[in-house]
Amino acid sequence: MKAAQLVSFALLAVVLALSADIHNARAVGPDPDGVIVGFAMSTMGNSCPQNSPGTGEDCRLGSIGRCESVQVGSPVIFDVFVDDLELDSVSGFQYEIGGWPTNGSITSQTHSGAPAMITSRAGSVFVESSEAVPDTAVPHQVSVVDTGTAEHNPPYTRGVLGRYTLDTTGVSPGVYDLTLSNVVIFRSAAADADYPDYPLGGSIAIQAVKDANFWPEYGQVAVGISCPDGILEDVEIVSQALIAPPTEINIGQDVQVTLRKTLRDNGPDWGYAVVSIAADAVAPAGCSAAPSPSNPTTADLSYPNTDVTVDESWTLHCSQPGIHEFTFNNVVGVTGPGFTFDPDLSNNSASTPLSVDVIGGLDSDDDGLADEVDVEPLTFSSAFSDQLLGGTTFGSLERNGLTVEVREEPNPAGVKVTASGSGGPAIVNTCDTNTLDFTSGDDAVVTCDSATIEVLVGPVEATFGPLRGSLPAGTTTTVAELAPGAFEVTNSAESSASITVNGIQISPAHTESDDDGDGFFTSVEQYVGTDSLDNCPDGPSDDAWPLDIDRDGAVSGTGDAFNYVGRIGATPVSPNWWQRLDLDMDSAISVTGDVFMYVGRIGETCP
Repeated sequence: MKAAQLVSFALLAVVLALSADIHNARAVGPDPDGVIVGFAMSTMGNSCPQNSPGTGEDCRLGSIGRCESVQVGSPVIFDVFVDDLELDSVSGFQYEIGGWPTNGSITSQTHSGAPAMITSRAGSVFVESSEAVPDTAVPHQVSVVDTGTAEHNPPYTRGVLGRYTLDTTGVSPGVYDLTLSNVVIFRSAAADADYPDYPLGGSIAIQAVKDANFWPEYGQVAVGISCPDGILEDVEIVSQALIAPPTEINIGQDVQVTLRKTLRDNGPDWGYAVVSIAADAVAPAGCSAAPSPSNPTTADLSYPNTDVTVDESWTLHCSQPGIHEFTFNNVVGVTGPGFTFDPDLSNNSASTPLSVDVIGGLDSDDDGLADEVDVEPLTFSSAFSDQLLGGTTFGSLERNGLTVEVREEPNPAGVKVTASGSGGPAIVNTCDTNTLDFTSGDDAVVTCDSATIEVLVGPVEATFGPLRGSLPAGTTTTVAELAPGAFEVTNSAESSASITVNGIQISPAHTESDDDGDGFFTSVEQYVGTDSLDNCPDGPSDDAWPLDIDRDGAVSGTGDAFNYVGRIGATPVSPNWWQRLDLDMDSAISVTGDVFMYVGRIGETCP
């Protein structure tokens, strides 16, 4: 009990005791019928005449109203009333108002003057001992006494004891139940010539207190939502969890999971409610979560404070490997019986996460191609594609004695290719234009649509149209076809080493392009002096193709390779130096760096 309450109630008791002493009041038992005290959430029509002679008009109570709905931050004005006063009198009262939001406040109170009953009769001497406002601490104590003329029946049978304003600034949306406790209505201890046979002193019996603990409820404040209409049943999702959830699933495989939730009806009314169940699941990209058609959409909570278990089944499917996060959501709502309302919506929903590692799927035909990328998953074969999984990568294998495994990677990456065993090299043809040579232990991720090769274990030997390169481990190479036969090669900034393509080293974060599709980068053609935009000579004076030194449109030993005779080892300071022959741009004419570019190409004509 607050200190202010102790002072107020003590003062009220002293005043009433003195009044009884002065008037020699006799002790009289309470009225056996008693009065009704409660909340009037609608103040419209509540009034009392003031300075009345005491034999005239009774106070009035309007529609009372059991609930008031306001927006957050708006004030709530309500009355505490007394009703059903029989042959008795009222000279004071005390009570505590509780249940209002802890971050709200009582900002005003009216116990005298209109519309209050206690001062309606002429001759009233009003003493206020209530807690001061604004009051932010629950409960708010009220203590009032009239040491002058009391209000008797007739004419007074009802009236407003007090009017209050509740500030809802900062209050969370919801229904708040106001309570009245420690209610005492004091009768007059002073004899009145107009009412010679009335009992004097003591308190009047309380027949009923119409607050949130009464049925139906009085004194409800709905902040930010509508007032309840009918039966109150607080339905709650007590818990929700997956039963033995998987941590790992195979790509392309359907996996069933069971989500179990526990529901409860907390009352406070009948303890019986029919609830609707709205369930959904959020699946990551490349995955789905399908509910079973037989999942329950309603539940009967037949007994108060009794847990009811509801299971639902979901089928998970993922077409992409990696760690994937699912979320399962449930919301329940009261649908009956009749006009049933849930006063607390904060406990009506639940979410349950699930993290699974989706790994490479089955290989039904044991050909090394996972079913999800195997073009013929039931027949030992060589073609693969992830295009049906939303990817862009496709190709075929020549195993040459090696075991080659192809598995899907999360989009936008393509497929992971791993070679093991003895023999080889295995040849992997991808994206129509690229050929990769894998030896045992090589491991790379290959992606078409601007082909990307991420070498995990290497080196991997690669061919892109007329270009041939060596891609070391720790490098990521992207190849884009600018035009038929013309390629651009980029070594990623994240690569840990340079790649070598057609004898040219490309360091991380650098790009080389073969703009005319003759198998030589533009930088090389600019260095040796050939036309970087023409891949075939138009005449004897058109130097277009770096391999075609004699400009006849064909690679030959006598017309082209023979030019290296007598020049091996030459550098820019040598008298026999000819930069036109330094095809690898290393400032030295050599067999391995330059002449070897002719190996296997004698007899070719320009592209």
